[in-house]
Amino acid sequence: MVRTYLHTGLRLSELLSLQLCHLQIYDGYLKVVKGKGSKDRIVPLSNAIQRVIARYLKERAKHGRMQDDAPLFPTVHGLHLQKRDMKLIIGRLRECLTFHFTWHQLRHTFATELVRNNFDIFNISRILGHSKVDTTKIYLSVDTGKLKKQLDQVPLFS
Repeated sequence: MVRTYLHTGLRLSELLSLQLCHLQIYDGYLKVVKGKGSKDRIVPLSNAIQRVIARYLKERAKHGRMQDDAPLFPTVHGLHLQKRDMKLIIGRLRECLTFHFTWHQLRHTFATELVRNNFDIFNISRILGHSKVDTTKIYLSVDTGKLKKQLDQVPLFS
């Protein structure tokens, strides 16, 4: 669940409301239904997270409900997880780690990594579900190390 969150840039509420029918694992995407602003959107899945989710679903099929309307990440009773459940989960994770983070910081990490890897800002905006590209521009902070590398690759300056 945490890896899915980190690898998709979903909002926490979107992650919690995912159902099995929203996942098109073999087509490489998931559908966010009624995300922020009651808007639907398609979120692409990397090959790496597709493999993780496929393993999860295979294991889950041995133990749980697999109907289309079932939550992707259910409680032990088969219900949707709630934000309070996520607070407990993140608290347990923090006990094992040497650094502090929040769920929303994972979303920022996703977006920042896309920027660092030269993704187009308009596509990042679309994946994150931002209605305005200006909202996405906060991830465009200057990385001077990257700028120097790029500058050194320009024939005129090398």
